[in-house]
Amino acid sequence: MLNEDRFFNPIRQNAIHTRAIQDFLKLPNKAIHSVIVFGESCTLKKVEMTSSNVHVIKREELKRFIQAQQKSASPIFSQVDIQAIYNQLLPQMQISKAMKKKHIRTIQQRYGKS
Repeated sequence: MLNEDRFFNPIRQNAIHTRAIQDFLKLPNKAIHSVIVFGESCTLKKVEMTSSNVHVIKREELKRFIQAQQKSASPIFSQVDIQAIYNQLLPQMQISKAMKKKHIRTIQQRYGKS
């Protein structure tokens, strides 16, 4: 978040991240749902969704959302698939604090810093 009034669009930011994961794992578009969760102190204004696999909710709705998804969704991955995905992602998550800071600086330079 940049400040209380201005921040990066979390839907776009999450779309970039989920697309990178999909490309890396070679997954179909419907395999990943983007869930953006805001805390109770946030006020969500004029949130318009154009995709059935992008969800913007408040933290208090998260448990109910997950339960509803579990009831209505058909499993896409087997336990073997899940373990293989985990094994592919685990090394990618082992990055240094310096690399994380560099990523943040790159984003700030590209999209502005307030």
